[in-house]
Amino acid sequence: MIAEVARSELGVTKANRRKIDKQTWLWTDEVKQTVREKKRLYQVYLRSKTADNWSKYREARRTAKKAVAVAKAAHYEVINKELDTRDGKRLVYRLVNSQKRQAEDVEKFHGINDEHGQLLMDYGKVRERWHDYFSTEEFIHLPVFQLPPTHGPVQPITVEETEAALEQMKSGKATGPDDVAVEL
Repeated sequence: MIAEVARSELGVTKANRRKIDKQTWLWTDEVKQTVREKKRLYQVYLRSKTADNWSKYREARRTAKKAVAVAKAAHYEVINKELDTRDGKRLVYRLVNSQKRQAEDVEKFHGINDEHGQLLMDYGKVRERWHDYFSTEEFIHLPVFQLPPTHGPVQPITVEETEAALEQMKSGKATGPDDVAVEL
């Protein structure tokens, strides 16, 4: 049921398709009009392939490219002016984060099913469900072994303890913070 609703509301993407950024800020009325005119003239050219129709289409294509370039230049000029202001640094981070979110293939989804198969979307309930799931007998958490606390001063490290530790180390390795090499 959820898959059907998601498919009807969100649509289906096809694999190996490049993500196209529509750049909605670019589509001003003038750009829309020139691009529609270019597409119309291209359809006219496809119906009857004459030199006159081809030249009209090429001219419309040039004007559409110019209109897009003018719209881009105007938009980037406004953005550059905003970046030069005091709040420009904050705007840079917002732009970078929005581009990063757009580049993500799939949005983050935190919903899981509860023990009855119902979808949980609340983050607190999801976290509680994960805790319940991993606290079962299947995932046993053994108690941490602790030594009884020592009372009094700490005993100095003996030569035997140092030799035993050096025997466990591999030769040819870099020394630690104590500068004791294994090759002693």
